[in-house]
Amino acid sequence: MSEAVFVVLRLELQNVEPLIWRVVRVPGDLRLRELHRVLQTVMGWGDRHPHSFADGSAMPPDENLTIVEALAAAHSRLTYVYDEQLAWRLRITRARGMWRPGSRHPIICLDGYLAGPRDGTVGPLAYSAILAGTLGRGPKLSRDVLESLGPGFDPERFDRSAINRELAQLRGVPASAG
Repeated sequence: MSEAVFVVLRLELQNVEPLIWRVVRVPGDLRLRELHRVLQTVMGWGDRHPHSFADGSAMPPDENLTIVEALAAAHSRLTYVYDEQLAWRLRITRARGMWRPGSRHPIICLDGYLAGPRDGTVGPLAYSAILAGTLGRGPKLSRDVLESLGPGFDPERFDRSAINRELAQLRGVPASAG
């Protein structure tokens, strides 16, 4: 029996200031079509919009590729595009450094910073302005903008434990690698 191979990925939401990021551990044999569900979960999205992967070539990578195969073909850098109209883009690279698993689950979120934007909200530039206003780094937000964000909006809320509970419940994503 071969030992499972895991990959630790760093996910960075592009064109948003301050940078929103996650570090996740996934089985190396996880297919891109399965990684899609992991990315939706760690960013707090509801899978309501089309998505695609890009690797810098003219053709998008086959979603049947494993994450290891896709990263190798893309020279270690992939992009996940969610809701093309709003242009949410996650840069996917291998995380640097040593990361302790902290869990027996094959797919876990190891770290991150800031809450992801809610599904169906404004795009990256407008979300950066919202972050600046709510984090005290820019003009205060209008009452209309605050109401549009919904109750309980807190951009500083990154709840790794809640994300990992959701990841543990994913169906259709392999329970173990190997």
